[in-house]
Amino acid sequence: MKLKFCIIGLFLCSTLFVHTSALAVSWDEEDGTPWSQTTDVGPDAQVPGFFVNLGMTGARAKLSESNLKALFIEYVFPDSPAAGKLEAGDQITGANGKAFETEHKNGWGPENFGGEGPLMDFGNALEQSYGSNGILTLTVQRGGSTETVEIDVGTEYGAYSDEFPYNCPKADRQREELCAFVASKQESDGTWKGQQTTFIAALALLASGNPEYLPLVKKAAENFAQQTVAEPSIQEGGLRTWRYTFTGIMLAEYYLATGEEWVKKELQEIKTWLTAAQLTNENQLINDNTGLMDRFGGWGHKAFMSGYGPFSMLTAQALTALSLIERCGIEVDKTVLENGYKFLADATNQAGYVWYRNKVASEDRWGDIGRTGASAVAHYLSPISNSVADLHAGFIGVDNHYKSFPDTHGNCILGMSWVAMGAAYNPESFSTLMNYHRYWFALAQTHDGNQFVSQPSRGGKYDSDPRVFLSATMALMFYIKDQTLQMTGAGDGNSTVYPDEEEQPVEDPAEKSSEGHDQESSQDGLRASDATIVEWLNEQLSTYYISLPF
Repeated sequence: MKLKFCIIGLFLCSTLFVHTSALAVSWDEEDGTPWSQTTDVGPDAQVPGFFVNLGMTGARAKLSESNLKALFIEYVFPDSPAAGKLEAGDQITGANGKAFETEHKNGWGPENFGGEGPLMDFGNALEQSYGSNGILTLTVQRGGSTETVEIDVGTEYGAYSDEFPYNCPKADRQREELCAFVASKQESDGTWKGQQTTFIAALALLASGNPEYLPLVKKAAENFAQQTVAEPSIQEGGLRTWRYTFTGIMLAEYYLATGEEWVKKELQEIKTWLTAAQLTNENQLINDNTGLMDRFGGWGHKAFMSGYGPFSMLTAQALTALSLIERCGIEVDKTVLENGYKFLADATNQAGYVWYRNKVASEDRWGDIGRTGASAVAHYLSPISNSVADLHAGFIGVDNHYKSFPDTHGNCILGMSWVAMGAAYNPESFSTLMNYHRYWFALAQTHDGNQFVSQPSRGGKYDSDPRVFLSATMALMFYIKDQTLQMTGAGDGNSTVYPDEEEQPVEDPAEKSSEGHDQESSQDGLRASDATIVEWLNEQLSTYYISLPF
């Protein structure tokens, strides 16, 4: 059975700083975007639009140009703390005795990123109430009059600690409960709703280190393994490279955690496909689009390319997959890696920001940081050089760059995972990123159990399952500090048996022939000596837009 591929949002072909008008605003007063979107999944199916969740109050709100210092209530769950206290049409203009004095910035880009305004003020008031007496006091405009409303949001979880995301009992409790929720939502075929959700959910459960979740992760791994072939075809439909990068990353992490030998055959296949899908010759171009050859060394949506061809996000994911595969003892062609990292280098400005394609649009400007986080992970795992990971991680944590965290290009929630993992290579950057977004985390937590629900963002859309995807992402982010995945700092590249588990021979669940698989694999890694790396960089990467610190 084929796994439906769901890409949330449109991937723009421009590398310019300003997005097209479709994604240049947070909301559109004329067409109702994003408020007019709905879902038919779970409790949120009863909500008449894609609105901002107001934490554990159980209310949903939107923003409006008519008053950028207010939250406009659109829905209240009947069984929630806000039931009977708030109603549709209310305008919240203050919280816990403080009026909302800052206007929300409706737009995309460095001048508009961030939650300053009623969203941050409300989220911070929630955190304050969670950590004190549990009472949230709101100033509400209703029917021409001003009222004070008190809502009991409880103190069960308390507030995030001063050392958050480190040494934080609230985050530690939330991640365990989030994993339990995610585990309960796995489909019978081993997936969750949507391939990206399956990817993140499996990684979150694996990162937990809880052996009880291993059968669920294995089931997802087996499903992923059934979706791959060794050789790309021009007839392939869908955005296939996403599938292969997700599969390679997840299967490699699973193998390095469990040592199950059946996985290596599948990884050989994925390595072969990704190697063939890298843009290296004109035979991969459709409709004689030879202009794409200036994107040599990158990966695009498909192995056979048209449109705008390779771009940085998928190139970073492909390099992450191949670097993890190499850690599994499977030899990866050094030239493939060199060309891929050269592509990312050409996309990176001197400060460490990664642009959409292998061309720096500006040394001074920047946009969302999803690609920068993904490139940090790719470089951290690199068998060639991992120095650039520090550059990217440092960039995320300074000069307000971290404010675009929930607003990354394409799929915002997937981007959050890459940003958090990339920032964590610099603990100060990680702390800055996570602490700034306490307000966002407080807003996203639902009233009916420890779950997190998708929030409207600059360009974001409702996901196939609004709660599972973000809940899995939050769990994964809260486990980063434990360094339980290779991407977050686990291991030295050698396979390790999962705690309390003994390695057992397992048959290949995909039951595919060995045709198309490499029959030999090298146990030797590709990591060259420092001298070799420096010599190669000096000779081959003289056009880098960044200086690599050796």
